[in-house]
Amino acid sequence: MAKRRVFAAALAMSILFLAIAAIVGNPGTAHAATAIDIGAAAQVYGYNVLGGKTLIDKTNPANASGVLTQIQTYFAASTSALTVGTYYNTSGNNYTCRASQSVGAVTLGGVRTYTVSLQVVSGDFIGCYFPDGNIYEEGSGGGDLWYKAGQYTTPGSSNVFANLGTSYKMALYGTGFQLFDSVSAASLVSPTGARLNGDLVAAGDTATVTVYWGMSDGGQTAGNWQNSASPTSPGQPQAVAAFYYDAYNLTTATTYYFSAAATNADGTVWPAASLSFTTLLGTGGATGATGATGATGATGAQGQKGDTGAQGPAGDNGTQGEQGIQGLQGPPGASGGFSWDVLWEGNTMYLLLLILGSFGFLVLSTGKRGALWALVAAICAVGGILEGIGMPWLQIAEGVILGLSILSLLRGTIRGKA
Repeated sequence: MAKRRVFAAALAMSILFLAIAAIVGNPGTAHAATAIDIGAAAQVYGYNVLGGKTLIDKTNPANASGVLTQIQTYFAASTSALTVGTYYNTSGNNYTCRASQSVGAVTLGGVRTYTVSLQVVSGDFIGCYFPDGNIYEEGSGGGDLWYKAGQYTTPGSSNVFANLGTSYKMALYGTGFQLFDSVSAASLVSPTGARLNGDLVAAGDTATVTVYWGMSDGGQTAGNWQNSASPTSPGQPQAVAAFYYDAYNLTTATTYYFSAAATNADGTVWPAASLSFTTLLGTGGATGATGATGATGATGAQGQKGDTGAQGPAGDNGTQGEQGIQGLQGPPGASGGFSWDVLWEGNTMYLLLLILGSFGFLVLSTGKRGALWALVAAICAVGGILEGIGMPWLQIAEGVILGLSILSLLRGTIRGKA
């Protein structure tokens, strides 16, 4: 009975652990590390190749993408300097160096092993340059060896190579591990965002992933990308796991490219190729064009000149005074005054008095009695003037003045004759 209980408890615990494992699972798709190998075995062959040329061995292309961490070689004659690299075919007989590293001098007499850190992509070929010495090669057995005189080991440089023989291979072999697998299609694509996905494969170590994206493909050069960031998940550095980055503030209806690089103690690797996606067209419709600037208002018309003020009415003429008692002429109106017209009109007698008085003054200006008569003549003249301008109190003396004026004239005439 006790054994049955122990067995039941163990079974229950096993089921529980399986359930937990199924629920938790892995944070993303993970792959077992793939060992990379490239090139032909480092051993003694029946032939050897002289130095001074760059060699590319197409016998055994890389079986996966990642990092080469070790190379082996076998030289028939020592070389002073060996540079190894990875190459890929661009077109026809054109080959481009992806990565290279100098390992120094190599001595003859056995397999020599060197630690390296070389980026390699599935399908790449191994190559090398050495200025002197000889490396073993095989002239049969299905190899494919290419060459070009001189050193062509600069990453990114592309050159035309010639075939040395389709049955040739050299004693140069590389191994490594698949540090980075690939990026995968973007998801959750919207007008202004997307999730950029990838998958890391590492062997016995963690790596730090950096995601790159932009409107142009930056390839495998970090500086060529417009944007970069650590994955949204998981945190970095990370072990074998899928990762993703949520990109925001993207432009609608625009094609974007993305990739990712993984770095650890073994080196930095990139996926074989970048991927792309196109953001969706926004549903809100295009933004309306900015309205044109309104025309400048016309200058206001100048105000009209005001009308000239009307002339005020003329003042009323003074009221003529009432006629004096016994026919005396009333005084002139308030606005009246001296006027030659007044002096002339109806006053002919008084003008005659003025003339006579003046003439008498001239006649009597000599002699003792002349002064008296001159005074009378002057009074007559002044009286005539005053009477002419309407001095009513002189009306009483009109007869006297007239008589004296005539007498003055007659006396002056008689005197003049005497």
